[in-house]
Amino acid sequence: MFVRIRESQIKLLIDEACCRNPIEACALLFGESSKDICFVKKVVVTPNILSSAIEFQISPELIVAELKKAETEGLELVGIFHSHPTTPYPSVVDLENMKLWVNVFWLIFSLTEGKIAVHLIRNKVLEEMELEIMS
Repeated sequence: MFVRIRESQIKLLIDEACCRNPIEACALLFGESSKDICFVKKVVVTPNILSSAIEFQISPELIVAELKKAETEGLELVGIFHSHPTTPYPSVVDLENMKLWVNVFWLIFSLTEGKIAVHLIRNKVLEEMELEIMS
């Protein structure tokens, strides 16, 4: 399974992460998905209501509002983005939270390594997904 995202969307997410540093940046990723591919069509940058350098939380009210808006646009929540001060791999807290979002990938940007990784929990197993950045 892999994720397709535009270069301009990746740039927006990285810029947001760098701008918010040391606070973890976060965003909701909307698009379309099938069995083998998720295509990000819309990025919604969101505040980290925890204002924390080691974890993030998006307002539940904002999530609901954006889910409703996406539904009217024919989109679904396909991914959640956030930045990490260390590696681009899910933390223990991330892994617990990922279990709440079935079929939603997590795109994590490492501020220290400058790397991006995409993960999904499927059948209770953490999988790293391929990321295709389109121009």
